[in-house]
Amino acid sequence: VMKTLETAANETVPPHSEDKDLDDYGKDSLERDERRLAELGRQAIEMFVLSHLYINRIEVAFKENEALKRQEALIREEEEAERLEEERQQKKAEAERERRNRRKEKKQRKKEKKEAEEAAAEAERKAAEEEKKRKDEERRKRDEAARKLREEQLEKEREAAR
Repeated sequence: VMKTLETAANETVPPHSEDKDLDDYGKDSLERDERRLAELGRQAIEMFVLSHLYINRIEVAFKENEALKRQEALIREEEEAERLEEERQQKKAEAERERRNRRKEKKQRKKEKKEAEEAAAEAERKAAEEEKKRKDEERRKRDEAARKLREEQLEKEREAAR
């Protein structure tokens, strides 16, 4: 295409042939007009080629720019999706940790309650045991006092019987 345009630009316009004889002034004027037209034609072709190249390059650059914008938008969307997924995972992990902590606390409270009940039962058992020991001791003392009293009475009766 470029070679054809270059060839067309360099060609001169064929001379105008008329049957009439032109004077020198007319010939000079005609040659000058032909040169001007040839120059204008070359300039028009150059401008056409330049505008065509310019338009093609701008169009390519525009398409590249649009593609880059779409790519960047896609990247932003993917990054946003990744960020949201990461936040969701963090929230899920945090909820799981809280749930485990609540379970641990519940187990701990249950264990403490059980230990407190066992301690209370143990204290009750010890108190009952102490009470039993005390009562047994009191009964033993009463029995001992009663035995001594009977022995003394028996002894008094024996002495009185003697």
